[in-house]
Formats: sequence, structure tokens, C-alpha cells
Amino acid sequence: MKKGFKNGLLVTGLFLASLTISSCACSLFEYLVDSTVNGIIGENDSGTNIEVTNNVTPNQEFEYKDKENETISSRWTYSDVMSNGSDISCTPSLGTVNILVVPIQFRDLSNFSSAQKKAIQSVFNGSNSDGTNSYWESVSSYYKKTSYENLDLNFDVCDPFVPSYTSTMHHRYNRGNGEEVDQLLDEIYNNPSKLTMNGTKVDLEDASRYDANNDNFIDGIWLVYNEANSRNVDADHFWAYCSNYYGDYLESGEKKLTFGKYANAAMSFMYSDSLLGYDAHTFIHETGHMFGLDDYYSYDLDGSKNGHIGGLDMMDLNIGDHSAFSKFSLGWIDAKVMYQESSKFTLRPFSSTGDCVILPANYFNGTAFSEYIILEYYVPDGLNKLDANKGYTGSYPKMYNKSGILAYHVDARLMKQELKYKSRLNDYEKSFVGYVADTVENVPTADVVSADKFNAYPIANSNTPSMNNVNSTFSLVSLLSSTGNSTYGKGVSASTNDMYTAASSKNSFSIDLLNKFFANNSFNDGTKMSYKMTVESLGDEAIIKVER
Repeated sequence: MKKGFKNGLLVTGLFLASLTISSCACSLFEYLVDSTVNGIIGENDSGTNIEVTNNVTPNQEFEYKDKENETISSRWTYSDVMSNGSDISCTPSLGTVNILVVPIQFRDLSNFSSAQKKAIQSVFNGSNSDGTNSYWESVSSYYKKTSYENLDLNFDVCDPFVPSYTSTMHHRYNRGNGEEVDQLLDEIYNNPSKLTMNGTKVDLEDASRYDANNDNFIDGIWLVYNEANSRNVDADHFWAYCSNYYGDYLESGEKKLTFGKYANAAMSFMYSDSLLGYDAHTFIHETGHMFGLDDYYSYDLDGSKNGHIGGLDMMDLNIGDHSAFSKFSLGWIDAKVMYQESSKFTLRPFSSTGDCVILPANYFNGTAFSEYIILEYYVPDGLNKLDANKGYTGSYPKMYNKSGILAYHVDARLMKQELKYKSRLNDYEKSFVGYVADTVENVPTADVVSADKFNAYPIANSNTPSMNNVNSTFSLVSLLSSTGNSTYGKGVSASTNDMYTAASSKNSFSIDLLNKFFANNSFNDGTKMSYKMTVESLGDEAIIKVER
């Protein structure tokens, strides 16, 4: 656990090391499992928080029977949730964003070769279309495609940076909370003349280039270590993960541009599935964390088990495209929201268009951070094609290799969480106060209550049961399988059997989405209803009918 001050507010960052190969996570707060719902948080006209009790009414009837369907963009993105609700810097997910890549060359390890330097460029900035990445996609080309060109990432790859200490000392700084990276970033920050690109000093104070969202924090920095041997890499040594930098400058109250979100990994991850070192899978996954996305696997399961979505997603097992929930929450797509009692929808392939349909619960505030079912028409092409035809590293499950409808249940409601500082360093007593009301227009701002207590407004649920705040059976996002499975066990990943498909254009397939997966046919927020989906046809487009 690390601490720091941003704008005078004490914040905590939790580094979580994954046991899954090529995967890791960062999370804003250490969550407390609490089965008691105490109330919801709303706002009065002045913006002051007020308490409203009885926020979950069991079996409440759906309230939008006469409301017209609409197409919306999420009013909030992960950037809003993290920077406002938790006062933590987040890499922008829209527009042109420049991110630093710093190869870290420890003196007791082999220097980067010219081929390895070229590989770093290929992993971050290459393109399959022009041959600069002959393996798949680079981080830049992947995010340009997955965002439908709403995000243009450019990676400024620096000359190798040589720290004043060895890799052995670097490992000794590791106490499990990212201290070793803070130490390294401190050195870069305090010795800016040593950071160069093509021999020219990098200007870390260039806000026009490195601070696209004007939050006074560099939008992102990647550290790539000169360790090419995967046998020397584990959870304590050069593992791939993302977190926030909390250096001494924060406590001094300095306002100059400095580091915020970072990611780091050994060079060996570039060679996981490419002899040339052009494999960007892990780097794409970790960059997803820089935008705010959580891991979709469970930390309560060992590396041989898959959690709520069965592994087949970039934020789960590092493969394929991002899901509809991820893209909606990052501001890349619009969603069709169904309010009428019966509607027919035409969905084009999600990978190329971003078409999706939301079936809302009563708690739906016009943002991705609500409760709902989201539907997409998956096709094994585009960013899914490689991993649908070839098991990553020869051991990973393949992405779905046929077309069909994927249905996800999302419960991304924000909560008010009270954190009270205890006697021990970075030890906080954490309590769930309630959900943020669905009538709130903006993400509430994290605030200091007293010298030892503050409030934050992160997402209440996680795909790791022990990290949920309300009910350990809730999840952030889960796959609603046509087989009736909602979780996946040891050695079992999702498959094409979990998709919804029509037997032919003349033989449709129906499924009751709530009856099959939810106790008492109710959403987590207590909404009582039954959504029935009929897949009428699949082809260049999918035609589905939804009734409730």
C-alpha cells in the first residue's frame, strides 16, 4: 500500500500482483466485503451529499414502461470515476495521447541490443499493415482499432535509462506495493537530464505533449526492463503491472507536471509468443489498466481457474478485443438502451462497429456505471481473429471461433466509501456507506472529512468476490451463458457453447436472461423482471428481439 497527496487529499493505491501469466492489476482501494446496505448517496441543489435509506427494494417493478428507447453515450468514463471519485490520475482514453516508454537498463544485466530496441518500437508503435509488427498489433494500432479511432496513442520511446543502482537493489526495494517502481521514478524525476530520446533531453514539463487532460500529471509512462529471460521473472521480479506513482513531491505540495499512472514489465513479455519480441498482448492489457479498466479474472482463484467471464477478453486472459462494457465505460461507443416492453434490434459485428444493446435495471443513470445487461454481436474477425484461430502461447484457450450474441451482466454502480486512518502506516478502516444515487449528475468528488478520515466514490463491485463491498456474490461484469453457467471453474474457460445463436435463419433461439441467472428474477438492485431474448438470424448482421 502506498500513499500520497494529490490536491491536498490523502489517497491510497493498492498494487495487486496476479498469479496469471501475462496478467496483473492495479486497483484504487482495498475493498471491504460488507453484506449490509445502509443507504444511498444523493445530492441536494447545493451539491452537498445527503443520505437516503432503503436503496434496494426487493422485487421492485421496472419503472420505465412508457419511456422510449434511446441511443446514448456514457456521461461518465473511467477517467471521471478515478480522478473525481478517487482523486487518482488516469490516462485519458479519448483523443491524441502521448505516453513515454523508458527502457530501463540495469548495469548488472545485458545492455539492450539493437534488435531489442527495435522490438520495443514494434510492440508499442508498430503496424501489421506496413510490416513494422509482423506478429499482430502493436499497443498503438490495437487501441486505434478497438476504440474505433476515438483514441490515438503515440509512444515516445526514450533511449535506455541507466539507474544508479543494480537490478538486485531494485528487487530489494520491493515490499509488495510497488515501492521499487517509486524508487525508480524518483530517480528519473530528480535527474531529468538523464532521460533522452535520440540523444535529446526529454522535456517532462511539456504539458502540451504529455498532459492531454490538463490534470497536471503526465498522462502515462511505461518502464521496460532489460530482462529477456522469462525464467528470471515472477511476481517479485520484473512482473507486469500497473499502478500510480506517489512520490515525495506530492507531500511537498509542488504543482509542476509529474508522473501519475505507470505500467512496467520485463522485456521477456514481448517474447511470450513471438521470436522477434513483437508480442504486445501483455502490454495492451496493462495499458487498459492505465485507462482505469479492472481485471475481469478473480484474485480468489489460482492461475488455472477462470472467473466470471471465462477468460475470453483482453482484460481477463490478455486475448482478443475489449468487451462492450469496457468500450462503453471508456467513451468509445454509444449504446442502444431498451425501455419498451418489446423491441427488435439489428446489430452489426461489434468488433468493427461498436453496436450494442443495453437492457437496464431500475438503477440506470445514463452511464456505464449502472446496473444492466449489455449485448453485442461477436464475430471472430478483426482484433479477435488471431486469438480465435491460435491459442496464445500454445496454452491459452482460444477466443470464440464462431459468430453469436454475447450477453454480459454489469453492476458497476459507484459507492460512497469511508476510509479512516488507523495507527499503523497506511492502515485504514474502510466501510461501505451506500451507493451513489442514480439521480446524481456528476461523479461525486472525493473529500477530506478530517485529518484522519476521508470519503471516496469508487466502483462497489469487483470480479474478485473478496474485494466486493456489498455482497460477495455480486460481480463487476459476468458472462450470461446460453448453457446457464455464470462462473467458470478449474480448467474451464468460456467457449462457443456460451454464445446465443440461431440454428438457422428460419429457426430462432430464445432465452430468458433473468430467470436463468438471477435469484427471484431480480437484478442486484432489486429490479423484478424477466428479459426474454430471441435470436432471429445471424449473418452480416444479427437480428434479435427482446421482450420483458
